[in-house]
Amino acid sequence: MHLTSKYILDSEAHQAVQKFFLQHLDQTLDQEAWLGKLFDIADEAGAYFKSLLSDQHPEAAKRRKKRLTEISRQLAAFLLQTDSVMRPEDIQNTLQSPERDIPIPCHIFDFGYPYSHVNPFPPTAKDKELIDQEFSRIFEAMAQHYQNL
Repeated sequence: MHLTSKYILDSEAHQAVQKFFLQHLDQTLDQEAWLGKLFDIADEAGAYFKSLLSDQHPEAAKRRKKRLTEISRQLAAFLLQTDSVMRPEDIQNTLQSPERDIPIPCHIFDFGYPYSHVNPFPPTAKDKELIDQEFSRIFEAMAQHYQNL
């Protein structure tokens, strides 16, 4: 995720969050007993969480790939083509792997009006009909996916 946005985090805060999760999480879990205990209690879930953070450790990447493959039928991603916070290619690399061999559907939508991660369905009168159509289209796709489980 690219959290630098006036609506989310400034660049300095984004770098600090990224540095914490990528470089200091394990050390913090060792130093902060209560936090380490939460990860120990949620042993498997904690390991899956860590596996989503980075590909730096091959074992974590293998764990992520194995688990996402196991639950792939339950998951789907609904992405916005021009999203700069959760870029479609980054989400696909995480959920489907860079080789695209995890069968999680990633549906990419590109609306015919100006939109953003923060405001995909802006409340403007100008494009109201089109915005309503796109809203229905994306939520119908979501409903269809989960209806077929």
